[in-house]
Amino acid sequence: MSEISGTRYQAGSGEPLLLLHGFTGTWQLWRPILTDLAARFEVLAPTLPGHDGGPTVRLDGPFTFDVLARWAEQELDRIGAQKAHVVGNSMGGALALELAKRGRARSVVGIAPGFDWLPGDAVGPRLAKHFRRQLSRTGNSEGNLERVMRSAWLRRYVLRTSMHHGERVPADIAVAMARATINCDLADAGIDAIESSGAALHDLDLIDAPTLIAWPGGDRLIPHTQHGQRFADEIPNVTVRVLPEVGHLPMYDNPTLVSTTIVDWINHNN
Repeated sequence: MSEISGTRYQAGSGEPLLLLHGFTGTWQLWRPILTDLAARFEVLAPTLPGHDGGPTVRLDGPFTFDVLARWAEQELDRIGAQKAHVVGNSMGGALALELAKRGRARSVVGIAPGFDWLPGDAVGPRLAKHFRRQLSRTGNSEGNLERVMRSAWLRRYVLRTSMHHGERVPADIAVAMARATINCDLADAGIDAIESSGAALHDLDLIDAPTLIAWPGGDRLIPHTQHGQRFADEIPNVTVRVLPEVGHLPMYDNPTLVSTTIVDWINHNN
């Protein structure tokens, strides 16, 4: 089965591989590595609920990972997969760990996973301020996005917090990424959860799937030198690896490095 739409990417055959994007993103953030991975696995890369093009979501209270995890489990059920290899970036990395806690992961690769901070940490308020500023700036420049993103230099500048080489993102994809931020219905609730650390991950010792925490060495958003110690301390038999010379969203910075890291980890643990 192959499906490429505004909602999801699904292609390939073999063992199931679920790709989970980060906060305010869409499945298209995985584009640089999809062809390579689909040659080896049945790849499912959906846009998460509450995100641009994804299903609508209703929250009965503050944002937690439960609503996203239950939906992701339904996606695995839809393709007949009790378990899948799960790869996530940023918030998607945290969601991958949540799915592993629920017994739905054969293996996990968390690329710069977020939500390791706890209530009282300074990290949450700092990141919440960043995302609010980003939303405001992007919204204010919405009418000029296509003009701005036509310039490779400006793409690199605008995307500098997320990646080292924003100029490698095609102009139309860069525009779509910016608009996805504006159109993320979960943005306000997600930022509130980031600020309060109300969605912080817990019970990481319940994870029994082989887990790789792959931290971009040049991550400016949540630097590996300041984050992730809980993952190293609490996840049984976890492996932590630094990916050199890439930013928080490394798929465009070095797609070969990212796809090779994923494939090698899965093959090593099969």
